[in-house]
Amino acid sequence: MHDPIGCFFRIRELYLTYLETAFKITQPETARERRAMLTTPDTLCTDPLLEPTARYRRTDWNLAELPIRLNRLVPDFGAENAERFYRIIKAGLFTDPASRLFTHQERMLVRGLGEASPGVVTSGTGSGKTESFLLPIIARIVRESTTWDPPSARFLKNHWWCDTNGEPYPKFTAIPAGLRPLRANPDATPFVPHRAGEASNRTPAVRCLILYPMNALVEDQLARLREALDGPAVRSVMDDQMRGNRIFFGRYTSSTPVTGFDLHPRIPATADSDRRNRQLQELFDAMLEYHQTQRRIDEMIRRGERSLKPVDRFLFPAVDGSELLTRCDMQVTPPDVLITNVSMLSAMLTREVDSPIFERTRAWLATSEDAYFYLVLDELHLQRGSAGTEVAYLLRTLLHRLGLDQPGNRHKLRILSSSASLPTT
Repeated sequence: MHDPIGCFFRIRELYLTYLETAFKITQPETARERRAMLTTPDTLCTDPLLEPTARYRRTDWNLAELPIRLNRLVPDFGAENAERFYRIIKAGLFTDPASRLFTHQERMLVRGLGEASPGVVTSGTGSGKTESFLLPIIARIVRESTTWDPPSARFLKNHWWCDTNGEPYPKFTAIPAGLRPLRANPDATPFVPHRAGEASNRTPAVRCLILYPMNALVEDQLARLREALDGPAVRSVMDDQMRGNRIFFGRYTSSTPVTGFDLHPRIPATADSDRRNRQLQELFDAMLEYHQTQRRIDEMIRRGERSLKPVDRFLFPAVDGSELLTRCDMQVTPPDVLITNVSMLSAMLTREVDSPIFERTRAWLATSEDAYFYLVLDELHLQRGSAGTEVAYLLRTLLHRLGLDQPGNRHKLRILSSSASLPTT
């Protein structure tokens, strides 16, 4: 911020203007007296408090040199993988090739790609902590993607809430009867997994779990991930560099639709059609809203609406990209990056409906020599005291569930953390 004092006075003036408009005093002298009282320190607000902080150190090389530097810092990563990784992060996570990483971002990248080397970033707000832990995660997945075959032509076009022309059905009951759970076909479903059409050697599993203490932080992280992994430029680069594959991410919180099984494992479909119809109706309504919102936002941006900037697009999900929007999708095909909070993770570990997420991830970790699981703990300073003890036991349960407590798999765990409130020494 170049003008903190001016910003303080402008904000204070906005509040004063509101008060003088809502509670107008016609007597000029009385109005001046009230303003003088309100501008007195500790009445409406205190005097501005400034805390100077030193600038964070940057590398002596710019982003365009990343492939060469990464090949030197992590020799076994591979020159072609480093170039592919650079092109993907340049399209979304960083957009200026002339920019330079912070040194703590460089160190986290190296540590995150190393063996048994957990990392904690304790830099202040606005210092690129999110990028610090996203860099090694994206790098690892990009490297793995070289083994994936291209998806089919129908990949990312499985909009089951749309008709054959790609237009959303006006209502759930407009979906053909043969696809809805009715008496004639009680086990029918219109739902098609978002990732249907992937190659068989592209194993769906959670490669990274980002754990937050509260939902508000999850929502803030989503916009950053959409920009880094699902922007138009990133999609184009992934089509070229990853043969059309994507790095999938998903938010799994209480806001994620919808709860419950699609086909219940112990209730016959003939006795469960009413519940399934209600659930599918709710899922249809959610996807229809996502689809229509995406269209409206894209149209407003194309028209050049002054109230919207291109970056505002990432405040809203896209139905045709890398984000998994429903619990059904994540249960069938777990995302590469799963974002959740402590309370929801605790619930997921005890629910049968969510067990495929952990089972598929465990199987992937056990069968692939190049499989690594990243556990990211953001706002680490909040995990202390009795709450921290609960989280510690929760994480032990998670690692046991994934088989990462086994001697042969322990080396596959990578733990990365960040906090702006921990001491730096």
